[in-house]
Amino acid sequence: MFMNLLIKNEIMLFEELQKKYENLGADDSEPDYIFQFVIAHAITKNPLKFDEPIEWELYKTEETNSVSKILSAQASKVYDVIQKFAESSDIDELKKYCWRISKVEFVKLSHNRGDIVSILFMKKIQMHFFQLQ
Repeated sequence: MFMNLLIKNEIMLFEELQKKYENLGADDSEPDYIFQFVIAHAITKNPLKFDEPIEWELYKTEETNSVSKILSAQASKVYDVIQKFAESSDIDELKKYCWRISKVEFVKLSHNRGDIVSILFMKKIQMHFFQLQ
């Protein structure tokens, strides 16, 4: 991944946290998708609020809330550094990194300026709907 070192380092720090808390499922597909969705928001200049910890869909334990806060704080740093320093070549690499995010979702993010909670809620509804079919 060839991109701005500040961006790359912040992403790597998040990935290290995912490994550190893998016993809570932090490196499972759901938290990974959510992290890529945060990056997609940054790429598309879609505002995010980090007032509350993001629901990372971690396993429920005594540590879940504190780990959610740690992951959310680092995701916020990734979001901020992308917003401040990303250039077009960085955006191209970040889109490749976000392989779980479809082109359709990127387009929607480019046109919607909603918050991550409402978008993730809609994603859960879509996933539930497809499971029923």
